[in-house]
Amino acid sequence: MKFYPTRGKVAIKVEGTRQAEGPIIYEEKNNGLYGAGFVASIGKPVIMENGKELLPDFSEGQRVVYENRKDFQFFGDFIMMNQSSVVAVLDGETKIG
Repeated sequence: MKFYPTRGKVAIKVEGTRQAEGPIIYEEKNNGLYGAGFVASIGKPVIMENGKELLPDFSEGQRVVYENRKDFQFFGDFIMMNQSSVVAVLDGETKIG
């Protein structure tokens, strides 16, 4: 079964804590303005004023950086946000912080 957000929204699976070698659990440094996660599902594109669809620059499965905002909705392990909240696509093991 697959779910997808409503038009103009994206579902992000937030990166959780990572475990270092040994018993220490840590989280990567985060300045609070941005978060990272994986695109789980994308809703239909936003419709612009001229009637054309604005397709997102990212796809399902990609690791992305998003702006932390108070207007996110939480759905289980996912954060539902506007597609415009995604600000970058991360390649490979790129770290933020």
